[in-house]
Amino acid sequence: MKKFLFRLETPLRLRRRKVDRASQDLARARSEVLSVRRELERLEKEHAHWALSHPVTADGDMDLARDGRRVEYMDHLESLMFRQKEALVPLRARVSACEGALQKAVRDRQILERLKELRKKTYWDEIRALETKRSDFAASAMFRRSI
Repeated sequence: MKKFLFRLETPLRLRRRKVDRASQDLARARSEVLSVRRELERLEKEHAHWALSHPVTADGDMDLARDGRRVEYMDHLESLMFRQKEALVPLRARVSACEGALQKAVRDRQILERLKELRKKTYWDEIRALETKRSDFAASAMFRRSI
């Protein structure tokens, strides 16, 4: 009895690797989005902190020089937050593209795996039918000899 041989094993291996690569690309893209979001959250917290703080002198009066620097720094933080939000747009597009590529790769791999299972089942059905024929032939031959 021969061992089952799936002739499309190489393309199946390639499809599995493609799924692995697509999964890794998606993970990298998601981690980049996560790092940009974390940086954006950090900037927002810092901006909120500086928005609530008001510099005062030892006498309790408003320190205008320090307040001007605070406002400039808050403007700088706002520009950084704007850049982070702009950076999120292409990263989100990349994540959705990677998700689509992963779904397509998984579908392609599943098609080949189903084909392999179908062919394997057909192969074993043929083997069982052949064994049944052989055993029936052997039984009939023994029966003919006994008559």
